[in-house]
Parts: sequence; C-alpha cells; structure tokens
Amino acid sequence: EITEVVAYIAEDIAEKITIESFCKVLNVSQAAFMRNFKKVTGMTFAKMLLSMRVRYACLQLARTEKKMIAIAGEAGFYDEAHFTHSFSESMGETPTQYRLNNKTIFDDICIVCEEGPREIEITSKRAKKRKKTTLKNG
Repeated sequence: EITEVVAYIAEDIAEKITIESFCKVLNVSQAAFMRNFKKVTGMTFAKMLLSMRVRYACLQLARTEKKMIAIAGEAGFYDEAHFTHSFSESMGETPTQYRLNNKTIFDDICIVCEEGPREIEITSKRAKKRKKTTLKNG
C-alpha cells in the first residue's frame, strides 16, 4: 500500500496531496496511516512529500530554463515564496543558487554523452573540493 502511495505522489507531484485522501481510499485512520508510512519509509508523510517535490524541482532547475514560478507549480508548491523557502530549508541554498551551481555539471554531462569520454572538472560548492573525472559514454 505505501509503495503505491509513493508512486502516486511521484506521478501527480503537482496535485494537492493530503493524508486524508489516502486514508479514505485505503480505509484506514490517519494515525494508522502515518504510523505505517513512517515505519515503511523511515520518514513522515510530510517530509517524504516535501522531499519528492524538492527532488523534482532540482531536476527541473538543472535541466531546464523554466521560470521559478512554473517549476514551483509543477512541483506542487502553492506559490513561488513557499517554494523558495521550502527549497532553501531543504537544500541549504535558494533555487536560483542551486540552478547556477548545478547547471554547468549537467551541461558537461550532456556534452560527454554527445562527444564521448573526456576529462572534466567537477567542483562541489558544498564540499569545496575539486575532482577531475573521466566520464565515459556507455
């Protein structure tokens, strides 16, 4: 049951998702649902939902040039301010900072896929380390 709930969240991340809706479908109390959810996933429902929404936003920030308000809506945040606050709390940087810090890495990986193996330098802003890596195609 819980894996189906997580799969549903992943498919409909932009929708308003509530514990109540899952409890009704599964015919269980909120307390039982929350207890079972945390037992199976190791996270509360709210933390899992936020984590999945932030993860979706991370992919969109790194891979697209979409506006923040569009990404916020697609990820299920009710406005850009809520998105920025929640993202910053989870990731330790704003969505704009994340995009700037991760866009280059994603672009380099795409180039490697198109051109074949080459050495690139990856800088982790959080770890403040530089690492040279040869990325191979395939």
